[in-house]
Amino acid sequence: MNRYSWLMFGGVIAILALAIRVGVTGALFSDTEISADNSFQGWTSNQWVQTTQADFQAGVLSQVDATSSPGDVKLAATADNVTDTFNDETWIASGSNLTVFGGQVKLSSTSVTETLRPNGVGSLTEITYTTPSSQPHWSMVDEATSDDDTTQVWSVTQAYQTDLYALSDTTLTGTINKVTVYIRVMGQDIASYHALAREAIRTNGTNFFGTEHVLPATWTNYSYEWTTNPYTGNPWTWAEINALEAGVSIGYQNTGYYSRCTQVYAVVDYTAFNSSGTLTSTNLLAGQSVASINSFGYNASAIPSGTSLEVQFSQDNTNWYNSSGNSGGWDTLSQGTSNISLSALAWSGANFYYKMQFTSDGTATPVLDEISVNYSSTYPSSGTIASQVLDTGVAEAGWNSLFWDETLQASTNITFEVRASDTAFLKDAATPSWTSVGGTSPVTSGLPPGRYKQWRATLITSDTSKTPTLHEVRAYYY
Repeated sequence: MNRYSWLMFGGVIAILALAIRVGVTGALFSDTEISADNSFQGWTSNQWVQTTQADFQAGVLSQVDATSSPGDVKLAATADNVTDTFNDETWIASGSNLTVFGGQVKLSSTSVTETLRPNGVGSLTEITYTTPSSQPHWSMVDEATSDDDTTQVWSVTQAYQTDLYALSDTTLTGTINKVTVYIRVMGQDIASYHALAREAIRTNGTNFFGTEHVLPATWTNYSYEWTTNPYTGNPWTWAEINALEAGVSIGYQNTGYYSRCTQVYAVVDYTAFNSSGTLTSTNLLAGQSVASINSFGYNASAIPSGTSLEVQFSQDNTNWYNSSGNSGGWDTLSQGTSNISLSALAWSGANFYYKMQFTSDGTATPVLDEISVNYSSTYPSSGTIASQVLDTGVAEAGWNSLFWDETLQASTNITFEVRASDTAFLKDAATPSWTSVGGTSPVTSGLPPGRYKQWRATLITSDTSKTPTLHEVRAYYY
C-alpha cells in the first residue's frame, strides 16, 4: 500500500462504511498477489486492490512508466541527456584554480622551490679546518648570502675530506621534481696540482657525490642535481627530504695546498597543486524540453588520497542543494563512473546548474573527465495500463464499484474502461470488448458482469510537459 491506501484502523473503518454505502458484502481483503505474464489469479475476497509497483508492472503497459516513481503510474517520458566531455569550456560559466585541457579538469599547479640550509651537525665532519677556527663546521657555510673569506671550511689534505650537515625540516607538500645541492668553493691552483671539490648528500644511510670540479683561485658556485633518490631510484618523498643531509667533499691532487668552501645549501624543486578550486556550469538544459531531471552522471578517472571532489546543484544559480535537497549540501564523488539520483529534488523544466569543488593536500589533484545531466523529455499525449485479469470464482459476478486515486496536473486526465466475461481470457487479449466508464471516481454503474474482470486506464495530456499520475485502483465485486 502506498500513501493513498487506507492504513491502520481508521482506514479500515472508512472502507467498511464505504462498502455498506455501495452495497458490498463479505470480508475486506487487501490483496498482495502478483499476477505475471499472461496468467490470471484466483481471488477469495471481494475487494481487488492494485497499488504497488509490482501490481502495475504485472499488467499491460503502453507508453506509461511504473518504475521511476514506485507505486505510481505516469506517462513515460523519453530519456535524454546533456554531456560535457571538457574538450573545451563551452559548458563552464566560471572556474578558479583549475585547468581544462585534453578532456579533463584538474587543479592547477605551480612549480616552487624551497631552499634548505645547514642547521646542525651531520653524519660526517672530516674537513680539517675552519675560519674562524674551532667553530661548528655547519655554521661556517650556512649563510644565505655568501661571505666568502669571512667564514669557511678548508683542507690541505690530498685525499677527499667530506662534511655532511643536517638541514632544516619542512612541512611542504607536492610532487618533488629534483634536489639540487649548491657549493661555493675555491682552491690554490699551482701548476698541475689542482684543488678539487664535489657536492655531497646522505640519504637512506648512504653517501652520494656529485661531479668532481677542478677549482679556480676565485670563489665559484657549482651544483649537482638528483632528480630521483639515488638510493631507491624512485621519486623523492618528503620524508626523505626531511632526513636528507647535504655537504661538500674537498681535496687536492697534492699535499701542501688548500681547497676551501664557504657556502652549502640544497634546493628542492617541486610541483604544488592548489589546495582548492571550483567550477560552476552554465545552464546545461537551456532550450531543452524537460519533463523531469533524473540524475547527474560523472566520470572521475582519479581521486588520489589527500584529494576530494564534491558537487551540488541549482535551478537558479543562486540556491544550491545536494541530491537529498539539503540547502548548501554537497555530494561526494567516488573514483570511476557513477550516477547521482536527483529524484528527491523533483525538479523539472529547462534550468540546471552544477558546481564542482576540488580539494587537495598539494601532493596530487582529482581528475574529472566527464559529466552529464540525465533527464526525461516531453511526455506522449496518451498511454495505457491494463490490469491483470481477476478471477472472482463466481459466474456472472457483478461489480459494486470501481475507485481510483490520482493526481491530475492542469491539462491532464485519466479515464477508465472495464471488461468482464464468464470465459477466461488473457490480459492482452483482443476480446472481450472494453466498456468505457469515464474519468470520475468512483464508478458504480455500467460495469459489465462476469467471472473474469479487468480494468484499463488511459492517461492523457494536452501539455506534453505534464503527466497525470495514477496511484491506486480498487475494484469491489460480488
